[in-house]
Amino acid sequence: MGIPTWSSRRGLGPQEAVAFELRIIVTAILIETLLYGIHVILFLICTYILFKNQKPAQLLIFISVAAMFALSTADIVLSFRAMIIDMPNLLYSGSLPLMNALFPKLLVFVVNNLVADIVLV
Repeated sequence: MGIPTWSSRRGLGPQEAVAFELRIIVTAILIETLLYGIHVILFLICTYILFKNQKPAQLLIFISVAAMFALSTADIVLSFRAMIIDMPNLLYSGSLPLMNALFPKLLVFVVNNLVADIVLV
């Protein structure tokens, strides 16, 4: 049997539960994509401002901002990989634990927050 999820406790059958949980994951990925688009715009504005006003400490700020943007890009790539490759495998085989496929996203998230916290200190 497995660990009961929110949807399985609602009386949904196995197929309905998987479809419900996949809708939640796809919605989360689409919202993440929207926020990534906002991040792209903010990154471009930040880069413009940093290179317009040349000061010595701004190189460190730019390096950290570029690292965080690269990590955000890796996160969105992993999200789309999970949505395009791993979710169909889950639907057709039913054996792929989706959380194992999303584990690298957790690492990217932790490293991105670590970089942000180092900049604040």
